[in-house]
Amino acid sequence: MTDYGVTDDGFVSKDYSAIRESMQTRARAQFGDEIDLSENSFAGQLLDVVAYELATNWQILESVYYAGYLNTATKSNLDAVAVIQGIARKPAVAAEGVARFSRTSSATQDYVIPAGTRISNSDGTLVFETIAIGTLAINTTHVDIAVRCTEAGIVGNVASGILTHILDQVIGIESVTNQNPMTGGTDAETDAMLRLRTRVPTTASKATLIALQQAISAVTGVTAVLITEDTDHHTVTCYVLGGEDSEINAAIAATRPCGIIASLARPDPVPVSVTATVLKSTSITEAEAEANILDALSTFFGNLEISEDIAYSDILRVVANAAGVENVNALTATDGTTVLDALGESLSIADNSIATSGTHNLTVI
Repeated sequence: MTDYGVTDDGFVSKDYSAIRESMQTRARAQFGDEIDLSENSFAGQLLDVVAYELATNWQILESVYYAGYLNTATKSNLDAVAVIQGIARKPAVAAEGVARFSRTSSATQDYVIPAGTRISNSDGTLVFETIAIGTLAINTTHVDIAVRCTEAGIVGNVASGILTHILDQVIGIESVTNQNPMTGGTDAETDAMLRLRTRVPTTASKATLIALQQAISAVTGVTAVLITEDTDHHTVTCYVLGGEDSEINAAIAATRPCGIIASLARPDPVPVSVTATVLKSTSITEAEAEANILDALSTFFGNLEISEDIAYSDILRVVANAAGVENVNALTATDGTTVLDALGESLSIADNSIATSGTHNLTVI
């Protein structure tokens, strides 16, 4: 078994320090112990440059390795893994609703509002457009037309009275508003939920725990599901992240096994804070490197499942693979009780809990 690369224990990446030490050993064996490999020597600086590049390549190789597995692939790589089983990520859906186009006096003729007419909030940052032709008829003062947000996701779910600006002026129309909220906008399916659907068979029979898990997962807004069973008391607890209580309870009532009492519970958040000192690439600033690490940590914690334990190696990999990071000099992680500071250690997350992103302290050099 090799010490690095694909091993019996998975992929072990060779970091900058190990690479530099190995190269120094080889250099002394080749040129003699008298060779000057100090930081300011030509040979030492040359080894440093090559070691940085090799460390980057090791990080890329590690990313490629983990991109091929359901449990570790993310984003488009996870899409590629899931599609092997015929499952595609649920796309983001744009919010829709009805906008009222008005004028103060009764129309003396028909005024047509074309499909694609754009309206927005007060600062123009949220745009909706009509999805059908509408006509404000003669002798009327308003017409209601269906509209859809131009940006998919929950960003379009806005309260009534928010859409008040007409971006594409229409003859005969003086004002616009949405008298009711815009609804139905959902973000793209998270990595955690896509993994769940990929793991769970798609043809589960009704009145089984698998069917119950599928039914809850299908509820709009649900991002994570864990079901625990108490066989002695014939009860199950459905820990669910996201979604509306009423819709989840309806799914539970319609799908739960006969004779089983099933209840909804929300997982307790367990903030995990990371403290790290990292060496950045010379191609980016310290602020950019820190932002990349924070973004990577946010993505990592956002894709965790309920009760999923946190391994030190996972957090180390996330930080090390962040764009612009050359080496991780030191790293610890804690949930406020347990501190992780070495490979092989992990935080145990209870069934009724989910690890979340805490307050991180990063030093970039």
